[in-house]
Amino acid sequence: ARVSRGRGLVLLPWFKAGWTRLVSLPPPQEVPCHLPSPLLRPMRALWSRRGPRRPLSLLVLLRICHQSTGWQPPSRASSSGFRATSARWASAGAPGEAFEASVHRLVKAGDLEGLVGLSAESAGDLPALEWARILEGATGGFAARREASSALNAVLGGLVLQAGHDGAVAQAVALLEWMEDDGTPIAPDVVSYSCVASAAYRSGDAALGDLVTRRAAERADTVPRKERVRSRRPPAHASLDVAFEDGHLLAINKDSGVETHRNKGTPVKAPIVSELASAHCQGKLSSLGSAPGVVHRLDKGTSGLLVLAKTNRAHADLVAGFYLRRHRKAYKALVHGIPTTDTAAAETGGPMEVSLALDGLPAKSVVRVDETFPSAGCSLVTVRTLTGRKHQVRRHLASLGCPLVFEPIYDKTPKRRAARPVPRALQALAPRDKTSFFFLHSAQLYLDLDQHLMEPGSGGSSSNSGGHDFLELEAPLPDSWEKALAELR
Repeated sequence: ARVSRGRGLVLLPWFKAGWTRLVSLPPPQEVPCHLPSPLLRPMRALWSRRGPRRPLSLLVLLRICHQSTGWQPPSRASSSGFRATSARWASAGAPGEAFEASVHRLVKAGDLEGLVGLSAESAGDLPALEWARILEGATGGFAARREASSALNAVLGGLVLQAGHDGAVAQAVALLEWMEDDGTPIAPDVVSYSCVASAAYRSGDAALGDLVTRRAAERADTVPRKERVRSRRPPAHASLDVAFEDGHLLAINKDSGVETHRNKGTPVKAPIVSELASAHCQGKLSSLGSAPGVVHRLDKGTSGLLVLAKTNRAHADLVAGFYLRRHRKAYKALVHGIPTTDTAAAETGGPMEVSLALDGLPAKSVVRVDETFPSAGCSLVTVRTLTGRKHQVRRHLASLGCPLVFEPIYDKTPKRRAARPVPRALQALAPRDKTSFFFLHSAQLYLDLDQHLMEPGSGGSSSNSGGHDFLELEAPLPDSWEKALAELR
């Protein structure tokens, strides 16, 4: 059906499933929250449509609902879209005040993991627009757009976890459609589309997943021309160190000093990972992100594992997996001093958990000391990230008083730098460009993938369990690191 100015995602299979639930429900009163999720947005669009012209499909849906339940949409004067009074929502079987209070508390605390869990628990039971109403109240009418966008993505993420539950995918699509509406202040981003597409793929509805990824690709093409950064042909001498490759994924071992994607200030002849990967794959990379194939990024000075997507399906699954913490990453870092937050853990060499909010969002890392160099005042550590904030590893290590060696941003105090001179064995590695090298290496990458994304015999350390494929990748330390550590020893 062509609904909502041709941008809707209502599909025939959902309509059939919605019809079965529709005829078995008691007649609604004043709001259409009794209707199944796939019909909510078309009904809302019907009475809020401006002008005399309305799509024929909406009129057909209205006729079916009227014959089946006796329900008629309220007039424009008596309705404010999906918003309604608490009494109306109560009569429609909305959740109690305790549930709404829990959502408000989680949103205020920025506990997205808790919100994901709450969404997963209520999958299939709470209408999508009811979620929108609750989050609207929790974010002050969507005034805090960043918090509102994060909360909506968390709800979508919870529905992904329950993709096999009846109605969870339909609810996710209905919420995505609401976000796509021109009158909605919160527009969907690549995480929103990826969560819904991943839920569709993992529930076995590949056609729906393809449709959602196409919508995401269309949105990516609408970036204003002034904001686009033109890709260039990579230098002839540049090459990729491929750690894993199949028909869906490309994992590389990135060198320090190489940017993940081109920015406005990037030199013309500088090697760029996304451009090198595009040349390697002959342009066959995903089109959902800001740069072809780029799912996540590493800082210019960071070396190690970086995964790119060849197909939009793989891109959506990877983005949803990173957002829901299904994928795990571990870094090696050479730092000043010995990180410690717990004396007992430091004495036994056990891991230490660092919980420090970054940019107003919760952030957690686990730090383990692998080796110490007392004469140089340095230590080699492994950092496992439990969240994915910007510069999380660097900022958490700096908060412990143990910044990276050659840290360019989070170790600016002159007195602190004077008290921590760079060891003589490392001075030869000091970069001219402070952002092009520091001792941080992405050493391990553990991916929980959709079972249809792994090709047999494609390499890597992989296993299969319960419809999931697990791919584990490792990247050895660079030669410059090995030489420096040998001298420190």
